Amino acid sequence: TLFLQLFYNGVGESLKTRDYVGIGEVVALASDRLGKAASKVTVLDEEEETGYNVISIHEHWMSLIEDDENHRGRNSKYGYVRSVVNFLERQHLFVQYSYDDIRPTKKLTSLMGHHFLDQHRKEIIERLFSEKSVLVEDDNA
Repeated sequence: TLFLQLFYNGVGESLKTRDYVGIGEVVALASDRLGKAASKVTVLDEEEETGYNVISIHEHWMSLIEDDENHRGRNSKYGYVRSVVNFLERQHLFVQYSYDDIRPTKKLTSLMGHHFLDQHRKEIIERLFSEKSVLVEDDNA
Protein backbone atom coordinates (compact mmCIF):
# COMPACT_ATOMS: atom_id res chain seq x y z
CA THR A 1 0.00 0.00 0.00
CA LEU A 2 2.93 2.35 0.47
CA PHE A 3 3.70 2.17 -3.25
CA LEU A 4 0.09 2.98 -4.05
CA GLN A 5 0.16 5.98 -1.78
CA LEU A 6 3.54 7.18 -3.07
CA PHE A 7 2.59 7.00 -6.75
CA TYR A 8 -1.21 7.21 -6.97
CA ASN A 9 -2.48 9.84 -4.62
CA GLY A 10 -4.17 11.95 -7.27
CA VAL A 11 -7.52 11.82 -9.03
CA GLY A 12 -8.73 11.76 -12.62
CA GLU A 13 -6.12 12.57 -15.27
CA SER A 14 -3.53 13.33 -12.59
CA LEU A 15 -3.94 9.97 -10.83
CA LYS A 16 -0.17 9.38 -10.80
CA THR A 17 1.41 12.04 -8.61
CA ARG A 18 5.08 11.23 -9.22
CA ASP A 19 7.28 9.48 -11.74
CA TYR A 20 9.76 7.63 -9.56
CA VAL A 21 10.70 6.89 -5.96
CA GLY A 22 13.90 5.75 -4.31
CA ILE A 23 13.97 2.48 -2.41
CA GLY A 24 15.54 4.36 0.50
CA GLU A 25 12.47 6.59 0.67
CA VAL A 26 10.21 3.52 0.81
CA VAL A 27 12.34 2.01 3.61
CA ALA A 28 12.25 5.24 5.63
CA LEU A 29 8.52 5.70 5.12
CA ALA A 30 7.77 2.10 6.12
CA SER A 31 9.87 2.44 9.29
CA ASP A 32 8.22 5.72 10.22
CA ARG A 33 4.64 4.62 9.54
CA LEU A 34 4.96 1.24 11.23
CA GLY A 35 6.62 2.79 14.29
CA LYS A 36 3.88 5.38 14.70
CA ALA A 37 1.11 2.87 14.03
CA ALA A 38 2.43 0.30 16.53
CA SER A 39 2.79 2.91 19.27
CA LYS A 40 -0.77 4.25 19.03
CA VAL A 41 -2.90 3.84 22.13
CA THR A 42 -5.76 2.53 19.97
CA VAL A 43 -3.65 0.11 17.92
CA LEU A 44 -5.48 -3.04 19.10
CA ASP A 45 -8.87 -1.62 18.15
CA GLU A 46 -7.54 -0.45 14.81
CA GLU A 47 -5.94 -3.84 14.12
CA GLU A 48 -9.33 -5.46 14.62
CA GLU A 49 -11.05 -2.91 12.40
CA THR A 50 -8.56 -3.07 9.51
CA GLY A 51 -7.59 -6.73 9.72
CA TYR A 52 -3.86 -5.87 9.86
CA ASN A 53 -1.67 -7.18 12.68
CA VAL A 54 0.33 -3.96 12.83
CA ILE A 55 2.28 -4.85 15.95
CA SER A 56 3.51 -8.11 14.44
CA ILE A 57 4.34 -6.43 11.12
CA HIS A 58 6.27 -3.73 12.99
CA GLU A 59 8.18 -6.31 15.05
CA HIS A 60 9.12 -8.24 11.90
CA TRP A 61 10.21 -5.05 10.12
CA MET A 62 12.32 -3.94 13.10
CA SER A 63 13.99 -7.37 13.27
CA LEU A 64 15.38 -6.83 9.76
CA ILE A 65 18.97 -5.59 9.58
CA GLU A 66 19.48 -1.84 9.26
CA ASP A 67 21.42 -1.36 6.06
CA ASP A 68 21.88 0.93 3.11
CA GLU A 69 21.49 0.80 -0.64
CA ASN A 70 24.78 -1.13 -1.04
CA HIS A 71 23.49 -4.25 0.70
CA ARG A 72 21.32 -6.87 -0.95
CA GLY A 73 20.49 -9.35 1.82
CA ARG A 74 16.86 -10.38 2.14
CA ASN A 75 17.20 -10.15 5.91
CA SER A 76 17.66 -6.38 5.58
CA LYS A 77 15.11 -3.62 5.08
CA TYR A 78 16.53 -2.59 1.70
CA GLY A 79 16.72 -6.22 0.65
CA TYR A 80 13.13 -6.84 1.65
CA VAL A 81 11.86 -3.84 -0.31
CA ARG A 82 14.03 -4.84 -3.27
CA SER A 83 12.51 -8.34 -3.24
CA VAL A 84 9.03 -6.78 -3.44
CA VAL A 85 10.21 -4.51 -6.26
CA ASN A 86 11.75 -7.48 -8.11
CA PHE A 87 8.43 -9.33 -7.87
CA LEU A 88 6.57 -6.29 -9.20
CA GLU A 89 9.12 -6.02 -12.03
CA ARG A 90 8.48 -9.64 -13.04
CA GLN A 91 4.78 -8.75 -13.21
CA HIS A 92 5.65 -5.78 -15.46
CA LEU A 93 4.26 -3.33 -12.89
CA PHE A 94 7.50 -1.55 -11.99
CA VAL A 95 10.76 -0.85 -13.75
CA GLN A 96 13.99 -0.17 -11.90
CA TYR A 97 15.85 2.48 -13.88
CA SER A 98 18.76 2.86 -11.50
CA TYR A 99 19.95 0.76 -8.61
CA ASP A 100 17.83 2.64 -6.10
CA ASP A 101 15.05 4.30 -8.14
CA ILE A 102 11.88 2.63 -9.40
CA ARG A 103 8.95 3.82 -11.44
CA PRO A 104 5.55 2.34 -12.23
CA THR A 105 4.88 1.04 -15.73
CA LYS A 106 2.03 2.14 -17.98
CA LYS A 107 0.44 -1.23 -17.18
CA LEU A 108 0.28 -0.43 -13.45
CA THR A 109 -1.00 3.08 -14.06
CA SER A 110 -3.71 1.69 -16.32
CA LEU A 111 -4.67 -0.95 -13.74
CA MET A 112 -4.84 1.67 -11.03
CA GLY A 113 -7.01 4.00 -13.08
CA HIS A 114 -9.38 1.43 -14.54
CA HIS A 115 -9.63 -1.29 -11.93
CA PHE A 116 -8.16 -0.72 -8.49
CA LEU A 117 -9.28 2.85 -8.11
CA ASP A 118 -12.82 2.51 -9.38
CA GLN A 119 -15.20 4.39 -7.07
CA HIS A 120 -15.86 1.49 -4.66
CA ARG A 121 -12.21 0.44 -4.36
CA LYS A 122 -11.11 4.06 -4.06
CA GLU A 123 -13.45 4.50 -1.08
CA ILE A 124 -11.92 1.43 0.58
CA ILE A 125 -8.36 2.63 -0.04
CA GLU A 126 -9.18 6.14 1.16
CA ARG A 127 -10.68 4.64 4.32
CA LEU A 128 -7.42 2.75 4.93
CA PHE A 129 -5.45 5.98 4.55
CA SER A 130 -7.88 8.08 6.57
CA GLU A 131 -6.86 9.78 9.78
CA LYS A 132 -8.43 6.91 11.70
CA SER A 133 -6.29 4.29 10.00
CA VAL A 134 -3.14 2.85 11.57
CA LEU A 135 -1.56 3.08 8.11
CA VAL A 136 -1.46 6.87 8.10
CA GLU A 137 1.03 9.08 9.80
CA ASP A 138 -0.44 10.62 12.92
CA ASP A 139 1.61 13.42 14.42
CA ASN A 140 -0.54 13.33 17.55
CA ALA A 141 0.19 9.68 18.34
